[in-house]
Amino acid sequence: MDPTLEKHREQLVIEVGRKLDKARMIRFEERTGFFSSTDLGRIASHYYIKYNTIETFNELFDAHKTEGDILAIVSKAEEFEQIKVREEEIEELEALLGDFCELATPGGVENSYGKINILLQTYVSRGEIDSFSLISDSAYVAQNAARIIRALFEVALRKRWPAMTYRLLNLSKIIDKRLWGWVSPLRQFSVLPPHVLTKLEQKNLTIDKLKDMRKDEIGHILHHVNIGLKVKQCVHQIPSITMEATVQPITRTVLRVRLNITSDFKWNDQVHGTGGEPWWIWVEDPTNDHIYHSEYFIIQKKQVIAKETQLLVFTIPIFEPLPSQYYIRAVSDRWLGAEAVCIINFQHLILPERHPPHTETMKCTEVLLDKDQEKAFLLLTDPKKSQHQWGW
Repeated sequence: MDPTLEKHREQLVIEVGRKLDKARMIRFEERTGFFSSTDLGRIASHYYIKYNTIETFNELFDAHKTEGDILAIVSKAEEFEQIKVREEEIEELEALLGDFCELATPGGVENSYGKINILLQTYVSRGEIDSFSLISDSAYVAQNAARIIRALFEVALRKRWPAMTYRLLNLSKIIDKRLWGWVSPLRQFSVLPPHVLTKLEQKNLTIDKLKDMRKDEIGHILHHVNIGLKVKQCVHQIPSITMEATVQPITRTVLRVRLNITSDFKWNDQVHGTGGEPWWIWVEDPTNDHIYHSEYFIIQKKQVIAKETQLLVFTIPIFEPLPSQYYIRAVSDRWLGAEAVCIINFQHLILPERHPPHTETMKCTEVLLDKDQEKAFLLLTDPKKSQHQWGW
């Protein structure tokens, strides 16, 4: 009845279309057979995320999850379905849970998603693993978790959730750098000895404080005179930018923003490479917890060295009654602790009138044209007609 299996293949496509439509990865009109892509489907395709994983995200992921919740969701991804808990691993997993896990681990050591969570947190904490099978599983988990969290970051960005977008971008960098977000950003530099970094954290010396201190002050506090210069150099190599925004209302509901961005750090090829430093910039409304504009932005080496100011121009919506302020947030795509915030204040903003007055009609005068002027006028107003009429 169906020797070419055409009907069977068509039925397979329809069933898959229904499933993908239910998961919001495509839009499928069964009556016409028309497919259209969605942001979620494009993100899944770009990051090679499986369909069942997206279904898990749709069910469990929302704008108010904590870092611990996010790791628990990622641990349930289908990408990790082949990872099982072995009897001989339980004792070591319990030791890893007690020594290296900073966040809650639902499921514990008995469940595979609990094991995945433990291995991921141990990887970030740079814990040592003895069992060969756990070392192998840990490498696989770390490699895939970084990709899945990047996909979740783009999902949150498309959904316009500012707090969750910020949290996921930081979590992605935490896994890439193998550093928890609460440690000193200077741990990203391999030239600084561990005992110096520990002292900086114990004395709560933040990057802003260290920028204001002299190298000899830093050396005196750390009881290591010669290390002050090296710490000061590293502090000034952490990517930093300053932003200045001016706003201009186009209508009562649309605002043009001109954002001047200037780099404020020293370039070092060994630290930053020779390309550029990527940043994510977005405009967020803290009252409504919503992102109105976002873009990916790269500062090139030559712009950092020359201290060039770059200009971004974009439009954002505004609503009445006017909010007190919006935030422009810039977060480095690669560096922990590298971010900047610029506040847009609406207190003194003057909007255009609701109904602008009509302009007066101008008096029209009759103008007589000679033949050459008429030809030129016709050519400007209706080239096709003039070609036919005058043979041009």
